Amino acid sequence: MAYLVDITGTEYTLATSLNQLNITITALDLRHKNLSEIPKAIFEQTQLKVLLLSNNKISQLEGLEKLTALQTLYISLNKISKEELEKLKKVLPKCYISY
Repeated sequence: MAYLVDITGTEYTLATSLNQLNITITALDLRHKNLSEIPKAIFEQTQLKVLLLSNNKISQLEGLEKLTALQTLYISLNKISKEELEKLKKVLPKCYISY
């Protein structure tokens, strides 16, 4: 089992592919996966607290509002418009978004 530890020392159970997802996974790292969209399977993972999607080709963020436990989202180096980003900030106001 892999873990992600943030700067506060909080430990998250980490998956680095969709086939590793289960209810115990609280962090998902899909950076550098050449994704053009967010896989729909992610939207069912409402326990996720950390989602790393940087360095892909994602342009739409629709569906992320279902991840109500999300605390940290990395989406830099994608094709996301300012409008799309502003919409996300409104539906996930407690989530730290790095873009």
